[in-house]
Amino acid sequence: SLAGRPVRPGQSPAGGLLFPLAKGRAGDDAPAFAIEILYSLRDTEWLDKGRAALALPILDLPISRTGVVFYYPPLYRLAVDPGAFRVQAYEAPVSAVLNAAVSPLDSSVDSSELGGSAGPSLAAQALVDGYRNRTGGRRAAAALPVRVTFPSVGPSAFLSAELTGEGKSAVIEFEYQQDKKGGVR
Repeated sequence: SLAGRPVRPGQSPAGGLLFPLAKGRAGDDAPAFAIEILYSLRDTEWLDKGRAALALPILDLPISRTGVVFYYPPLYRLAVDPGAFRVQAYEAPVSAVLNAAVSPLDSSVDSSELGGSAGPSLAAQALVDGYRNRTGGRRAAAALPVRVTFPSVGPSAFLSAELTGEGKSAVIEFEYQQDKKGGVR
C-alpha cells in the first residue's frame, strides 16, 4: 500500500518493484508517506537448533531507521547476532505518517453519499455511484491488492537498525534453539 491505499506496483526489467509515488517538492517541503510491503519467504524447516538470516527488500534510497517486529514460534528461543540490527523495547514510530490511522473509506466520500440512515443496499449503491462519479465511469484494468493483516501470534522481538545505505539489503541474522521446557520460560 502507498499512503494507506492499495497499489499494484510495476516491475523493472531487473525484477525490482516500482511504486507510483506522488510528485512533490524536494527538500524540506517533500511530502511524507508510508509504503507498506508484505512479502513471504520460504525457508528451510527449523530443527532443534540452527542459524538463519532474513534479508529485507533492497531500496534505491538510503533508510535512516528500520524497525521490524519479528514473530517466531513459541517453542523456540531466539538470539539475534551482532550486526546492523539490535533488539530493543518496542517504540512507536516518531513520524506522524507512520502513526496515522488509515480510514477504510476514501476521505473524499461524503457520509451523505452513503445513504445516511438508509438501508445497507441503498448505502452500497450510493458508494458505487460515488465511485463511478469520481472515476468518470471507468473500470479498473485489474483488481487492486487487498490489505492483509498479519496475525500477531507467539513471542516477538522488536529489532531496529540505523542507516541502511542506498541499494543495500538490511539482513537480520539470528540463531534459534528449541526450548526444552516446551516454550515456557
